[in-house]
Amino acid sequence: MAEYSVTVNASSNGTINTEDSFVELSSTASMLKIKRVRARFGDGTATEVDHQFRIRLTRKSAAGTGGVAGTKVKIDIMGPAAAATCNIKTGTTNFTVGTVVDTVDQIVQNTRGIYEFIPRDEDEIITCDGTATTIFCVLLQSSVATEKYQVTVFWAED
Repeated sequence: MAEYSVTVNASSNGTINTEDSFVELSSTASMLKIKRVRARFGDGTATEVDHQFRIRLTRKSAAGTGGVAGTKVKIDIMGPAAAATCNIKTGTTNFTVGTVVDTVDQIVQNTRGIYEFIPRDEDEIITCDGTATTIFCVLLQSSVATEKYQVTVFWAED
Protein backbone atom coordinates (compact mmCIF):
# COMPACT_ATOMS: atom_id res chain seq x y z
CA MET A 1 0.00 0.00 0.00
CA ALA A 2 1.55 3.30 -1.12
CA GLU A 3 1.45 6.39 1.11
CA TYR A 4 1.47 10.10 0.25
CA SER A 5 1.23 13.56 1.77
CA VAL A 6 0.19 17.05 0.75
CA THR A 7 0.78 20.33 2.60
CA VAL A 8 -0.97 23.64 2.06
CA ASN A 9 -0.10 27.08 3.43
CA ALA A 10 -3.04 29.40 2.86
CA SER A 11 -5.19 32.04 4.52
CA SER A 12 -8.55 31.63 6.15
CA ASN A 13 -11.56 33.13 4.45
CA GLY A 14 -11.67 36.94 4.13
CA THR A 15 -15.00 36.91 5.98
CA ILE A 16 -14.77 35.91 9.65
CA ASN A 17 -16.37 32.62 10.72
CA THR A 18 -16.72 31.47 7.10
CA GLU A 19 -15.56 27.95 6.34
CA ASP A 20 -13.16 27.12 3.48
CA SER A 21 -11.91 23.83 2.07
CA PHE A 22 -8.15 23.54 2.61
CA VAL A 23 -7.51 20.03 1.18
CA GLU A 24 -9.78 17.81 -0.96
CA LEU A 25 -8.81 14.24 -1.88
CA SER A 26 -10.74 11.87 -4.13
CA SER A 27 -10.01 8.86 -6.31
CA THR A 28 -11.97 6.65 -8.66
CA ALA A 29 -9.02 4.25 -8.98
CA SER A 30 -8.38 3.29 -5.36
CA MET A 31 -9.65 3.35 -1.78
CA LEU A 32 -8.25 6.32 0.17
CA LYS A 33 -7.22 5.78 3.78
CA ILE A 34 -6.56 8.97 5.73
CA LYS A 35 -3.69 8.19 8.10
CA ARG A 36 -2.96 11.58 9.65
CA VAL A 37 -4.05 15.22 9.52
CA ARG A 38 -2.18 18.12 11.08
CA ALA A 39 -3.32 21.76 11.16
CA ARG A 40 -1.80 24.79 12.80
CA PHE A 41 -2.03 28.55 12.80
CA GLY A 42 0.70 30.34 10.86
CA ASP A 43 3.21 29.46 8.19
CA GLY A 44 6.35 30.48 10.05
CA THR A 45 5.92 34.18 9.30
CA ALA A 46 2.93 35.07 11.49
CA THR A 47 2.99 36.21 15.13
CA GLU A 48 1.17 33.90 17.56
CA VAL A 49 -2.19 35.20 18.74
CA ASP A 50 -4.97 33.95 20.99
CA HIS A 51 -8.32 33.22 19.40
CA GLN A 52 -10.23 30.21 18.14
CA PHE A 53 -10.43 28.29 14.89
CA ARG A 54 -12.58 25.31 13.91
CA ILE A 55 -11.46 22.36 11.85
CA ARG A 56 -13.70 19.64 10.42
CA LEU A 57 -12.68 16.40 8.72
CA THR A 58 -15.47 15.53 6.30
CA ARG A 59 -16.65 13.38 3.45
CA LYS A 60 -18.35 15.30 0.66
CA SER A 61 -20.45 14.24 -2.31
CA ALA A 62 -19.62 17.35 -4.35
CA ALA A 63 -16.33 19.23 -4.55
CA GLY A 64 -15.92 22.88 -3.70
CA THR A 65 -14.81 25.49 -6.22
CA GLY A 66 -11.72 27.69 -6.16
CA GLY A 67 -9.07 25.09 -5.35
CA VAL A 68 -5.92 24.33 -7.33
CA ALA A 69 -4.01 21.09 -7.89
CA GLY A 70 -1.91 20.15 -4.86
CA THR A 71 1.54 18.56 -4.95
CA LYS A 72 1.24 14.90 -3.93
CA VAL A 73 4.46 13.69 -2.27
CA LYS A 74 5.32 9.99 -2.17
CA ILE A 75 6.43 8.84 1.30
CA ASP A 76 8.40 5.99 -0.34
CA ILE A 77 10.30 7.53 -3.24
CA MET A 78 10.14 4.18 -5.07
CA GLY A 79 6.37 3.95 -4.70
CA PRO A 80 3.89 4.46 -7.56
CA ALA A 81 2.45 7.86 -8.42
CA ALA A 82 -0.68 8.75 -6.45
CA ALA A 83 -4.00 8.00 -8.12
CA ALA A 84 -5.87 10.52 -5.96
CA THR A 85 -7.02 13.87 -7.23
CA CYS A 86 -5.79 16.50 -4.80
CA ASN A 87 -7.08 20.07 -4.68
CA ILE A 88 -5.88 22.66 -2.19
CA LYS A 89 -6.65 26.21 -1.15
CA THR A 90 -4.22 28.78 -2.48
CA GLY A 91 -3.33 32.08 -0.84
CA THR A 92 -6.41 34.10 0.05
CA THR A 93 -8.61 32.70 -2.76
CA ASN A 94 -11.88 31.29 -1.41
CA PHE A 95 -12.23 27.51 -1.83
CA THR A 96 -15.92 26.78 -1.25
CA VAL A 97 -17.16 23.92 0.90
CA GLY A 98 -19.20 21.86 -1.59
CA THR A 99 -21.71 19.29 -0.26
CA VAL A 100 -20.79 17.73 3.11
CA VAL A 101 -22.22 14.26 3.72
CA ASP A 102 -20.38 13.19 6.91
CA THR A 103 -18.41 15.07 9.55
CA VAL A 104 -15.95 12.53 10.93
CA ASP A 105 -14.20 14.85 13.39
CA GLN A 106 -14.68 18.45 14.47
CA ILE A 107 -12.90 20.58 17.04
CA VAL A 108 -12.67 24.21 18.05
CA GLN A 109 -9.37 25.17 19.59
CA ASN A 110 -7.01 28.02 20.38
CA THR A 111 -4.63 29.06 17.62
CA ARG A 112 -1.64 28.38 19.88
CA GLY A 113 -2.43 24.67 19.69
CA ILE A 114 -1.83 22.15 16.91
CA TYR A 115 -4.68 19.90 15.75
CA GLU A 116 -3.69 16.34 14.90
CA PHE A 117 -5.85 13.44 13.81
CA ILE A 118 -3.84 10.23 14.31
CA PRO A 119 -5.84 6.98 14.26
CA ARG A 120 -5.01 4.66 17.17
CA ASP A 121 -5.46 1.58 14.99
CA GLU A 122 -6.77 0.42 11.59
CA ASP A 123 -10.38 0.72 12.75
CA GLU A 124 -10.05 4.51 13.18
CA ILE A 125 -8.59 5.27 9.75
CA ILE A 126 -10.93 7.50 7.73
CA THR A 127 -11.75 5.86 4.40
CA CYS A 128 -13.20 7.04 1.10
CA ASP A 129 -14.52 4.29 -1.14
CA GLY A 130 -12.96 5.14 -4.49
CA THR A 131 -15.98 6.73 -6.13
CA ALA A 132 -16.11 10.21 -7.61
CA THR A 133 -18.82 11.21 -5.13
CA THR A 134 -16.81 10.39 -1.99
CA ILE A 135 -14.36 13.23 -1.36
CA PHE A 136 -12.30 13.61 1.81
CA CYS A 137 -11.96 17.24 2.88
CA VAL A 138 -10.32 19.32 5.59
CA LEU A 139 -12.48 22.39 6.31
CA LEU A 140 -11.25 25.30 8.39
CA GLN A 141 -12.83 28.48 9.67
CA SER A 142 -11.34 31.23 11.79
CA SER A 143 -12.79 33.93 14.00
CA VAL A 144 -10.29 36.30 12.33
CA ALA A 145 -10.33 37.10 8.60
CA THR A 146 -7.47 36.22 6.23
CA GLU A 147 -5.22 34.46 8.69
CA LYS A 148 -2.43 32.07 7.65
CA TYR A 149 -2.74 28.34 8.39
CA GLN A 150 -0.80 25.21 7.46
CA VAL A 151 -2.59 21.90 6.86
CA THR A 152 -0.93 18.54 6.05
CA VAL A 153 -2.74 15.32 5.15
CA PHE A 154 -1.10 11.87 4.96
CA TRP A 155 -3.00 9.09 3.18
CA ALA A 156 -2.62 5.62 1.71
CA GLU A 157 -4.12 4.21 -1.48
CA ASP A 158 -5.31 0.62 -1.58
